[in-house]
Amino acid sequence: TDANLVASFHAPGNQQLESKMLGLASILFLSRYSDQVPEWLRRGFDIYFRGHSVTPDGELARGLPTVHLVALQRAFELEQYVPLSVLTRRTREDFHERPKGTERMANLLPEAEAWGLIHFLLHGDCGEVLRNDFLEYVRAALGRGSKARKARFEVSDWSELERAWKDHVRG
Repeated sequence: TDANLVASFHAPGNQQLESKMLGLASILFLSRYSDQVPEWLRRGFDIYFRGHSVTPDGELARGLPTVHLVALQRAFELEQYVPLSVLTRRTREDFHERPKGTERMANLLPEAEAWGLIHFLLHGDCGEVLRNDFLEYVRAALGRGSKARKARFEVSDWSELERAWKDHVRG
């Protein structure tokens, strides 16, 4: 197959399909540049772009994936979320592992947590230094070879980041 092929689909008014296609496009974009993209980043951007829509004049309008937002807010209430320091280290194999006894919406939580973190880092009150560190991490993760494999999102105080992340998601 040709890695430079582009696929498109046009179905005016089908917001569910449009949402899914925007999410899949983000996965294809990330995969185009690296096969080493961490699972939380891949899944988080998928949900991040699923919240967007395309306006009638072809512009991308930012939105929120409501189901994931509600699931994450509920997980905060029940204390049934994965700490960010753990989430950002998970592999494809263990990304969906949940604590025993979690509620019914737990199948949404891994993606919701990753989306919430990405949304916070891009649009929340996290400070320019952390936002720039995140963008540098994304650039490194999209690289090839050992640089991409070694890319890590490092934070000096995970508990402070987690507090601010929760505040952002709670609105």
